Amino acid sequence: MAATGAVPPPVSIPLPTRRLEKDDRDKIAVLWSPVGLNLSRTIQAAIDEVAETAGFSTMRLDLLSDEPEKLEWDLKHFLKRIHEESSVKGVITAFLDLPEADIDALYEKGKPVVCIDRPSALSRKGNVAIYHRYGGTLVARALLEIGRRKVAFVGPINERGWAGGERAEGVRSVLAEAGAEFIPVDEYKYDMEEAAEATAAMFEAGTEPDAMVFASDAQALGGLRVIKERGKKVPEEIAIVGFDDSVPARQADPPLSSVRQPFAELGKRSSEMLVGVLKGTGHLEDILVKEQLVLRGSCLAGYEGEIIYEPGTDVIARIRETR
Repeated sequence: MAATGAVPPPVSIPLPTRRLEKDDRDKIAVLWSPVGLNLSRTIQAAIDEVAETAGFSTMRLDLLSDEPEKLEWDLKHFLKRIHEESSVKGVITAFLDLPEADIDALYEKGKPVVCIDRPSALSRKGNVAIYHRYGGTLVARALLEIGRRKVAFVGPINERGWAGGERAEGVRSVLAEAGAEFIPVDEYKYDMEEAAEATAAMFEAGTEPDAMVFASDAQALGGLRVIKERGKKVPEEIAIVGFDDSVPARQADPPLSSVRQPFAELGKRSSEMLVGVLKGTGHLEDILVKEQLVLRGSCLAGYEGEIIYEPGTDVIARIRETR
């Protein structure tokens, strides 16, 4: 065949096939709100680890759109699936304000529900939440310790029950006790550019704080840009604190002080609670998980490291000890 230039027909070689093993284990459904998806990696990993150790698999369901009609349709679809799948024994909702009627319907099906950071009150117990107000109190106490008395808060000031509003209230309450000034700057979108505009508008109105607290790191980065553009020194003239302890915050110039979120603990505690209920070894309860404040160069002039703030400690003295 080679002499005639003919091309031999292709040879059919049977390839080994891999059978997908069916997972017959009982499942825990994890229903994610759109606002929580950017936080999901660490939390979901902690949920999975606890569930796997206890002999459960997890079924992750992501609500991708925050457009009301699409969100409602997707939620109905996912709830129908959870109701109909007999292998689903319990549900964890993440950052989702699931209507209480839907939660009651799941219980009627024998599927208990544990909520992660549910924003509104629930008659049933079973909410594992970040103690957002506590984080705000940490920030205010630290700022007072380094001599700041006129503090602006940029975020959703009146968003009670949700993260931003609770953080604002924590800051406000401590400043009020100390007789220091709390300056509300309402910005509810948690957006870098919106926060930059709100910060610029504050300065244009003649307000000159000696510290600024932002409800998220993204907002803080937007505010930091405006502050530097106006020629103000950070932290000598204005100290800055954000929330979330994100990578961009740590890489900022100067590195941002920020409140670190206990995401892994949220996932672990919620999964442990639900597994305990399903196995009959635990019960539903409400748990508040505390945050940590990490102080860096945006609050501590010339300091290149980071300090985990502890209430009642002398921040300045601790800095001297580490130098």
